[in-house]
Amino acid sequence: MKALRMSLQALLLALALLTQPVRAEAPAQLPPDLLAVLWQQTSAEYKALCLQVFHGATEALRSHVQGGEYRFRDGRLWLETLVRHPDGRVFWDRRPLALVMDLDETVLDNSGFEAWAIQNKQVFNPKNWGYWMRFQAETPSSWKALPGALEMIRQAQAMGISPVFNTNRDESGRADTLALLRGLGLDGPDLSERLYMQDEANEPKAREALLKSMGLDPKGPEARRMAANSSDKERRRLDSMSRFHVVAWFGDNLYDFPVDVPDTTAPGEATRKVREEEVVRNSKRWGTSWFMLPNPMYGSWYYGPAMPSGTQLKTLDDFGFEAWRKKNL
Repeated sequence: MKALRMSLQALLLALALLTQPVRAEAPAQLPPDLLAVLWQQTSAEYKALCLQVFHGATEALRSHVQGGEYRFRDGRLWLETLVRHPDGRVFWDRRPLALVMDLDETVLDNSGFEAWAIQNKQVFNPKNWGYWMRFQAETPSSWKALPGALEMIRQAQAMGISPVFNTNRDESGRADTLALLRGLGLDGPDLSERLYMQDEANEPKAREALLKSMGLDPKGPEARRMAANSSDKERRRLDSMSRFHVVAWFGDNLYDFPVDVPDTTAPGEATRKVREEEVVRNSKRWGTSWFMLPNPMYGSWYYGPAMPSGTQLKTLDDFGFEAWRKKNL
């Protein structure tokens, strides 16, 4: 009888477990960085988010083009409007329409590099990254784009909108990056001119030349704002805006967008607060002309002033659950 009673209890317990809601649990032994790469490489949710962003962007671009007064010339849409200069002169502002995109984790899938780093206990450094860019250029099987990215770019080009790429890849990797973009079918006679890359050695001169071409004092307030902005893409962003009429921005990092977040804020909570305020201040742009892609693997949210080393555990917020447990259990 006792054995029968225990069997019935076991059966009731099994039935009870079967009726509980199923919740996917992350194996405790897997480190967070591994989980992030696995999520990006294997999850249906990541693919759905990318497709959602790019499908929405395509519709937003189509609506913008249909509602704008642009001229179609040389296979591209152009903004042509009269502008009055502050000194009284009137001139034509003629610029082709463009969308500006970051490359890594916005157009290009580099999760293979992160997977390699985890498997081989390596960290990011310029040398390893340089080898990765060379590997990509030479290995067609590594030519991977985010789901929906290439289709959105092609549709934008069909509308007459030029894709412009602004990346923090170093200028020394231009040939490798161009080979990769061409391998993905993003070629064009002016592709290199539409590819902005990081060139720290020549940045001060390039910044001064841009400001002078804009009729601004290289030592004036605009130059100071450009130098203080935490985004090292600021000068390249302004240069692209001077050459193109930008109708959309794409990135996986807040600093891929024309935000104003100075690097003079205190580290940690203060910087996170400024970043969050900037997102809210531009709330009407998200999903209409600004499009953010998910990247759980790396970014400004994880390191630097926004998340100083050693503060990650302290930053976690349980919404007061532990305090409730201590009080009520």
